[in-house]
Amino acid sequence: MKKQNLILMALIATFSFSALAFVSSQESEPKTDVPPSCKKVEENTTAERFQRVNALDTYLDVSNNFHYEIGTRFINHVSKEKLHSAKTIWDILPSDGPKRQVNPYTDIQIHIVKAGDNIIEKGKSENLNEAQLALIKKMDYSTNLAVLANYDPSMNPRHDQYISYYMTVTPSKQAEYKLGNDALILYLQRESFETVSKLNMSDLKPGKISFLVSKEGKIELISLEDSCGDKATDMKMLSIINNLPENWNPAKDEQGNSIEQKLYFSFGIVGC
Repeated sequence: MKKQNLILMALIATFSFSALAFVSSQESEPKTDVPPSCKKVEENTTAERFQRVNALDTYLDVSNNFHYEIGTRFINHVSKEKLHSAKTIWDILPSDGPKRQVNPYTDIQIHIVKAGDNIIEKGKSENLNEAQLALIKKMDYSTNLAVLANYDPSMNPRHDQYISYYMTVTPSKQAEYKLGNDALILYLQRESFETVSKLNMSDLKPGKISFLVSKEGKIELISLEDSCGDKATDMKMLSIINNLPENWNPAKDEQGNSIEQKLYFSFGIVGC
C-alpha cells in the first residue's frame, strides 16, 4: 500500500512540474492580437479597403458630374387632346408658362421641331390661323413643337418681351421602365462606370440617344441623335440601352390603350 502511495505522489509531482513548465513557457512568449499566419491577410484586406474607397470616390465624382436622364425631348409637355382643341396660343401654353402682355403679340410662329429643317406656320395674331390649326392637327404623340411669339418692331420698337416655348406632345400615361426610373439610372451608371471614369469631363458635349417604346413595352429604333464627344462612350451607351435587363410598361392614351412613345436618353453634360 505504501509503495502504491509513493508511486501516486510521484506521478502527481511530475504532472505538476510539467504543467508549471507549460504555463511558464506560454507566459514567456510575446502576446499578439493577430496570429503570424493572418498578418498577410490583414494587409491585403486593408489594401482592398483603400481600393474600394478610391473606387467609391471616383464613382461619386463621375455620378455627380456625368449627366444621366431618361425622358421626352423637352421637359415641358402638352397633351394631344389640349393641343388639337386649341384656338389661340394661350390654349397651348400652360397656365404657369408665359404670361399675356398688355399689347397682343403680332408675330406668331408654330414649329414642328425636327432634325434638319423645322416645319413652320406663321401668323399675325394670337388667334391661330387656318394653316397653323392644320399643322397642330397633324401633331401626334411624341411630336416636338415650339411656340414663338414677338411684336412687330415697327409698332412697338422698344418692347423686348417675346415667347420661345418648346414642348413635347405626351400621352396621359407615359412609358415607364418596369423597375422604375431610379433603378434604370443606377443601372446605366453602374454599367457605364468603367468607360465614363476614364473621360476628361471638360471635353464632353450633350449626348442624346432616342428610342421607341413599343405597345408591347419593348425598345425599338435605337439611334444616336447627338454624340457626347467620345465615340467609345457613345457606343457603350448604345449597347447598354439595347441590352436592358427588363422591358417597359408601355404608354397609355386617354382611353387606356397601349401606344408607342419615343423617349430620349441624355448623357454627358446637360444640354438643351
